[in-house]
Amino acid sequence: MDKSIKKIKIACAGDSITYGHGIKERERYSYPNQLQKLLGEKYEVGNFGTNHATVFKNGGKPYWNMISFQKAKDFLPNIVIIILGANCSNKTNWKNQKDYQSNVLELIQNFQNLITKPEIFICLPPPAFQKKYGVRPLIIENEIVPRLKMIISQNNLFSIDLNTPIKNNVDFFPDSIHPNRNGTKKIAEIIYNCIKKTTNNNANIS
Repeated sequence: MDKSIKKIKIACAGDSITYGHGIKERERYSYPNQLQKLLGEKYEVGNFGTNHATVFKNGGKPYWNMISFQKAKDFLPNIVIIILGANCSNKTNWKNQKDYQSNVLELIQNFQNLITKPEIFICLPPPAFQKKYGVRPLIIENEIVPRLKMIISQNNLFSIDLNTPIKNNVDFFPDSIHPNRNGTKKIAEIIYNCIKKTTNNNANIS
């Protein structure tokens, strides 16, 4: 590829699902790396996931305080993909539920205020198949997903549903929470299709 051609930069922000926790050869098989393979050399995909991260500013491990958050902004992306939710569901974090919408919107605005004015894709988090590591499946399904849908609708954001398409793929999640290589491949394919559909209809990121 001609190095003078500017690449479309994609920042993948999130928790351990983005980071690639538990995946052997994470640098090759995390979903951002698999997304890079699908998108090709026109794009540059960065993995800015952090294990245990939550959107809550007063949570146990706020994404706000992570070096990965600053690196994601310094990356100056054209597109930002956010997957946060699993860790938000635990008791320590969910006690801050009254702040959920404002914290999500502030995180989004931090990215929107970058000089690149990136398009923001909010992901409905993948399902958790059992209560583990403090992650509570019912909170994800009954609280987080509906609230994210409302935030997306009210703020005219791009939505990527990683919840519904994977509900029958428990085999993709060997510990019931974190995807294996097949799971990250599926996630990458879903995100790839959404990005390509959007960029084909949006001159600002095509």
